[in-house]
Amino acid sequence: GSASTSIVNPALSISANGVVEVGTSASTTYLQKISGNVVVYNGGKFNCATSGSRMPTTSSFVLTMDSVATVDFGVSIKRKGECKWYGESKTRWTLLTSDEAASSTSIQVVSTSGWKNGDTLCFAGTGTTITQGETRTISTVDSGTQVTLTTGLTNARTGTGDVIGEVGNLSSNVKIVGTSTSVATYFCAYESSLVVLDNVEIQYFGSSTTNKRGVECLHTNTSSNSCTFINCAFRNVVNSNGFVGCNTSSSSFFYINDNVLFTTANSGYAISGGGSGTPTFNFLRNLAISTAGASIGIAITGTTGDSGLLEDNIASGYS
Repeated sequence: GSASTSIVNPALSISANGVVEVGTSASTTYLQKISGNVVVYNGGKFNCATSGSRMPTTSSFVLTMDSVATVDFGVSIKRKGECKWYGESKTRWTLLTSDEAASSTSIQVVSTSGWKNGDTLCFAGTGTTITQGETRTISTVDSGTQVTLTTGLTNARTGTGDVIGEVGNLSSNVKIVGTSTSVATYFCAYESSLVVLDNVEIQYFGSSTTNKRGVECLHTNTSSNSCTFINCAFRNVVNSNGFVGCNTSSSSFFYINDNVLFTTANSGYAISGGGSGTPTFNFLRNLAISTAGASIGIAITGTTGDSGLLEDNIASGYS
């Protein structure tokens, strides 16, 4: 790309009947680094694998948005555009099954399904100190219920009794990344777009700029054209306004289920109705972990017309 920050002069423009598909050959590392915006217009498609034929576990795809300043570049799915990405299936988050001492490297959990050597895990604190969330890297996956870490835990954790610690997996083989912990990207789905992010990792995102706040869906007003974020890993929110969810002034349909959001300093999930909107949402079984006692873990704000399901979500390390 030419490094233009203009949304109307994108580096990659996918228009009516245009289709960009990521390769899915086995044992292949696919990379796309862009200095500019990606925009999918009415009738365009930007897809990666399918629900029935996911990105092979031996392959990967990384889309890097090469911004100089926060949200210079991002991904916009415009009205009736399509973006459907499917990474390899894995247990996105699970529970400890034994007490783990500080310095422990052998970790017992309910399931390690889909986990791989080199994956990054995040651990929720189980004590009374708000800053005990932490990350560690898998050295080996020893069984369906045990992994060995490259370095030991900093804080002890309980996996029995009244408080059972959660463990999230932050790694996927399909991902969108910003430039760094201080230079973010964004992903925005507009009215009537069709978006499915399934087992996708998004790293370094968020801002206070309208339509570039983080990962959001706007005015998605039919159930068939909707936003679905499922089994994804959202990590390293750069700005405290970065969120995953909806910011709309009309009816919308979005589904945020079984995801992990990890941050070292800022907010977690937020759903914002805004105006006279009537969002219809499913927000189920999500895990939000902060390591620094951030203020907001999961926030629902909006209007009297909001409706949907909010069940079985967990926030750890928030004040």
